[in-house]
Amino acid sequence: MKALIIILLVVALFAPATQVAALHSSQHDPSQSLTMIPYSIDAFRFQISQGTSIELNVTSTSSVGVYFLNSSQYKSFNGIEIRGAIFSATGKIVNSIVGPLSAGPYYLIIDNNITGTAALVNFSYSFLPVYVYGSHSSLPAPVGIADYGVLNSSGYLYPYRVVYSRIDGYAEIYSIEAYNSTPPKGISPYGADLQMNSVLQVVTGEGVQDYLVQNTANFITNTDVISYVDNVWNLTGPISQLSTVSGRGKVMQFGGSEVYTYSTLYNLFSLPLHLHLVTAVSRSEAGIDVGLGYVSSGEIHWYDNVTMPENGSAHFLVSGYSTTPQGEFYDAELVFGGQGSGEVTNFNEINSTLFMTYTMENGTVTVPRMLYGFGSNTGEMADNMESYMANGKVYVTQGRGNFRPLGSPLSALYTVKFTESGLPNGTEWSVSLQGITERSFNNTILFKGIVPGQHSYSVQSGNSNYTPYNSTGSLYASGATSVPVRFQGKALAISGITPAIAIAVAVVVVAAAGIIAWRHGRKAKGSPITFSLMHREI
Repeated sequence: MKALIIILLVVALFAPATQVAALHSSQHDPSQSLTMIPYSIDAFRFQISQGTSIELNVTSTSSVGVYFLNSSQYKSFNGIEIRGAIFSATGKIVNSIVGPLSAGPYYLIIDNNITGTAALVNFSYSFLPVYVYGSHSSLPAPVGIADYGVLNSSGYLYPYRVVYSRIDGYAEIYSIEAYNSTPPKGISPYGADLQMNSVLQVVTGEGVQDYLVQNTANFITNTDVISYVDNVWNLTGPISQLSTVSGRGKVMQFGGSEVYTYSTLYNLFSLPLHLHLVTAVSRSEAGIDVGLGYVSSGEIHWYDNVTMPENGSAHFLVSGYSTTPQGEFYDAELVFGGQGSGEVTNFNEINSTLFMTYTMENGTVTVPRMLYGFGSNTGEMADNMESYMANGKVYVTQGRGNFRPLGSPLSALYTVKFTESGLPNGTEWSVSLQGITERSFNNTILFKGIVPGQHSYSVQSGNSNYTPYNSTGSLYASGATSVPVRFQGKALAISGITPAIAIAVAVVVVAAAGIIAWRHGRKAKGSPITFSLMHREI
């Protein structure tokens, strides 16, 4: 103890005393400003997950020392001398990415002990990839599947980006029953929803704008009814402002922010329910158009179209490199939760599978690289559910939550071949499947990029005198799939011809057929003659 005191006294005789500030936790404050007096030190603590990197940006009015320490290095730090650091630099501007790092606590030290003058210091940080557990690491949470743009490989995390123009969400729901005895005002005790949430990025000459687009299946589970609801939020500024957005719905106030919302009427549903949601962005003369729909009988029913009068380009974005200005994730989610207004509900029954695909700007269909079992960009949550993956397929059941990475989904997308018979050569026909309509003038139609599972489809003829035996049907895609389609011609129907005349015409035709057979030496007696009068265009 005496030796320590002597050393400190000697140091004090030859240098000004260094003042060490209290340790700060910066986990939820990614940008800070501080005024540092001469010979002072500020320290900030971070909790880092396995494989994460941290990006540091420090600016100062005078040169400062910047150090990043692990736990053992920080323990050896005596408040005056730094004897080891993962990263160190000095200057008025210090920018660096440190990592990937092992899991544990880390410390940022800013030392104003160089110039002997006060310093105004600004610093910010972000995790690379984004810290996916910043919103939820336990129940209650939105439960289902989410792509944060963060690949977990052998415990190390790698960010990635996906730019796409359409997202499809698939759910096979075998049972669903929710109950909350104290729901928010206007929310049914038996309400629940399945949200497909995506982030739209609009790029204009004035900058970049981010919007959260929610395409939602809304359930009242005790009466087996479903409606479709869409919400659009502006994530660009500190609050959501949407004064220029238009569609079938309206802009309203919620919690001090503006949100665009629209809802269809409720309709009955039956189980198992094959649910397919679609959200797509395109460009028109009016601006940026966002279509929100669902698929029935293979065709998309667009229940709303939201227009943003912006001159520029637009796309949906998944990115593990950063968050929106409001701190929301650039992610894609298909998650169960309460019916609305931030409700947390209990699911007495839930049994479902979930799947998502992206359609890229060049038309290619792909699946997420990595899935997690919980969402973040919504306030509606469940308190007794979990997701798990088996053989590349994600299941949602009752449970205690699963906040580990689910893994990479089943990447196999299949080809479905429809083969036609019964149409005259060169006749146009079409098939609608998975929200896409393909047309052909020959006898085959191919669909590529079909996700595994049950799908409905519809068939149409380009010639009104021919109809398919079955205009709608269903198929199960589990590999290369072939579907035969048979067409039949319509019976002759000529205006003004009475039944009596039609019978007489038939008798004449039969008699003529008998004469022809006799003249060719064929035995007509006892041989049935079958005929049909088919209408053909002349």
